[in-house]
Amino acid sequence: MPRFIHASIFSVALAVLCFGHGLSGQEKNQEEGVTVRGQIVAPEKFKDVDLNQLKIKLEQQVQLPALPFPANWNEMQLEARQKWLADFQASEKGKKFFADRQKKFDSRKQFEIEIEDEGKFVLFDVPPSNYGIVGQLEKSVDGKLYVLEVYGQVEVAKVDELQLAKLQVMATRILQVGEPVPQFNLPSLDGSKKFRPGS
Repeated sequence: MPRFIHASIFSVALAVLCFGHGLSGQEKNQEEGVTVRGQIVAPEKFKDVDLNQLKIKLEQQVQLPALPFPANWNEMQLEARQKWLADFQASEKGKKFFADRQKKFDSRKQFEIEIEDEGKFVLFDVPPSNYGIVGQLEKSVDGKLYVLEVYGQVEVAKVDELQLAKLQVMATRILQVGEPVPQFNLPSLDGSKKFRPGS
């Protein structure tokens, strides 16, 4: 059974992080799990926020079967497409299709990540496969609302240990009702001038 760690990080702004991954160790049998190590790095503004306030998971990516659309789907009108989909969902074949699809999705491997000192984490016994790292939460800092999202993709190969590159967390502001719009430039239609809202 995989040992997995519970995770969380903090609330703040929409962010997308991209990372690479490195490999170390010798090739091993696929049925054996891999030790995955990594580090979450928060922006300087949020360095004092407990990263375990935002839940982060390593989730296996699964290929779900596509809908068995009829051969003339591209030629069908919108109304005909809607009718086909409704009929398929109500049919025994359709019910089984969606049930099997959901079962496959629910059976994917998931590992909760616990952030330790300096934002580091380790997962044990991770089966080789393709995974996504996801986590998101909102947080108010200095009276302003942010959303923090951690997202990345990683391939866990058949090795003893996998060392990920640092995962950068980025924050994005969420404007509240009544807050002024940040300054930005808008070019005129002919490109000759730039206008700044509020100026």
